[in-house]
Amino acid sequence: MQQPVINEVTNPSSLRSSMRWFYDNVVDPVRSAEVGNDSTSHPWADVRDVADVAEGHRLALEKEEAGSERILIGGPCFARQVFIDAANALEPAPKLSKPLPKGNPGSRYPAPHKYDTTKSQRILGLEYRSLMETMSDVLLDFAVRGW
Repeated sequence: MQQPVINEVTNPSSLRSSMRWFYDNVVDPVRSAEVGNDSTSHPWADVRDVADVAEGHRLALEKEEAGSERILIGGPCFARQVFIDAANALEPAPKLSKPLPKGNPGSRYPAPHKYDTTKSQRILGLEYRSLMETMSDVLLDFAVRGW
């Protein structure tokens, strides 16, 4: 298992930016309910596993054809509910300290934009991790921490 949170954290409130957003919106049923199912403040997020970003940087340094190229290592734009649905679909379900929120299963917001990452795949040969792989790693990490 990869450990998504590498900085020193003792509880969910000490998580930083993206992981804090993830915890508040996808994992914590109280905070998720406060944000609301139809929140327009952050109904979606761009996602890329940090392991993919690190691998992309490594490959860019190794591949001569990557020289002088601008290569985007980005992720798809997901509605907040997609994360919640994915978390609830994991088998086996991670043993978290609280039940996961359900939100409004299946509801979606149109993605405000989409990044073209074909160059990273074509030039670098980068194979991105799936949302479910990332979701599993993050939630297992939270479960190990007793959250």
